[in-house]
Amino acid sequence: MLAESYEKQAPYLDALHAFQKAVELEPANESYRFDYIQELPLHQNFEAAVRVAEAARQDFPGSRKLSLRWRCAKTGMRTGPARPWQNARN
Repeated sequence: MLAESYEKQAPYLDALHAFQKAVELEPANESYRFDYIQELPLHQNFEAAVRVAEAARQDFPGSRKLSLRWRCAKTGMRTGPARPWQNARN
């Protein structure tokens, strides 16, 4: 995916915009939502990650991995840059 390529070699904002665009083009793709949510906290965007995860959880109510990312983002908002999601399983 283009977003993953940007993430590895381009500035953060390019990667973030590509993840966001992927979600806009294919909102029913759970993996794209997951990747987007996972990217946001990497640069301390915990509040945005929580908002995006909450919307994704409504669209995919049975998704454990989206719920996990939501909980990690909420934890990040409380604890700061400890990056709790890095040890979480995908």
